[in-house]
Amino acid sequence: MSKNVDFQKKLAYAKSINVLNIIEEFIEVHKVSDDKYEALCPFHHDTSMGSFVISPSKNIFKCFACNETGDGIEFVRKYKNLSFVDAIEYICSQNKNKDKNYKGSVKYVPKQEDEKTLLADDKLDTVYRIFLDMCKLSKNHLDMLKNERHLSNEEISKRMFRTMTNNRIIPNFIRNLKEKSDISLDDLQCVPGFYFEDDELKIASNRGIIIPIFNLHNQIIRLQIRRDKVTENRSRYVWFSSSFIKTGIGSGNALDINMDSSYKLSNLFITEGVFKSLSIGKYLKCPCISLQGVNAIKGLDEFLIEYNKIYPIKSIVIAFDSDIQSNKAVKKAQNNLIKMIQEVCSVNIFQAQWQEEDGKGIDDLFNNKTGKINFTKIS
Repeated sequence: MSKNVDFQKKLAYAKSINVLNIIEEFIEVHKVSDDKYEALCPFHHDTSMGSFVISPSKNIFKCFACNETGDGIEFVRKYKNLSFVDAIEYICSQNKNKDKNYKGSVKYVPKQEDEKTLLADDKLDTVYRIFLDMCKLSKNHLDMLKNERHLSNEEISKRMFRTMTNNRIIPNFIRNLKEKSDISLDDLQCVPGFYFEDDELKIASNRGIIIPIFNLHNQIIRLQIRRDKVTENRSRYVWFSSSFIKTGIGSGNALDINMDSSYKLSNLFITEGVFKSLSIGKYLKCPCISLQGVNAIKGLDEFLIEYNKIYPIKSIVIAFDSDIQSNKAVKKAQNNLIKMIQEVCSVNIFQAQWQEEDGKGIDDLFNNKTGKINFTKIS
């Protein structure tokens, strides 16, 4: 099969998936009518419903505030900062894996009115900790975390990194869940990553390292997977999610906070990705929020308000990758982030900058031990 024919098939497949089904994998949407759904726009600092509209029948989204518009491919391209081709590859890889019996056009199937909601954070924490206790960390993953990510045994243990397991652990997991909690099996339908098939509990498994996502209260509220192997144009990091099946639920977006009582809690960093956040804590002794994507700021305003009440913030430092000046999409995302911070906090905002040859990410900079960080005041 020629590359062009293969691409055309992928393009047709990506276009066949309704824009609503794609968007609700990334952000929370609300039904207004059969052909009108609304959400907070992820492409600008949106604070109220009404401007970002999704039409399943027309297969488009449009924000009447910032004028972003398009189909599902365009949404993924903008949201994940991908090229057109990469966005198509991403949609195909995500959906074909979920729909192994796919034989034709994927039609829009509206969610039921009694749509499930996530369990409370304390219950998610209980489920995930019991699940992680059932998982081990392979030698290969341990070596990678120590040699490539330069994490100590203490850091690895504290963050509870594990190797993703499979459904063979389910019987023991169910037994431990019953012994250690009051959470029922039915409750697991509201925990991302778990689902029922023919009345049998299963987990959504991807081979890779489990990265727990912690909230401000040290509760594990989501799990992320760093895949061991990815084909070209597929995402290395995916959520532990069961949104692909009716009895499951999506993970949505979640912020991770890396903090310790020994850190300078009044100086808060924001970066993209847990490993960069851990490096900031290790070398700069400051708490850090990691976004799982530069545009994934949903809930950050509420988080900053809560954090500021507990630990009054003096300054916020944004530490995106060193190529930000040449990457227009990341630069735009940073501008949206700055605007949001200014609306909820009266603090000094800085940008961490370093030379690209010293490392792309701030973790690369620290690990290479060659460059210097400059902190430029933004406001």
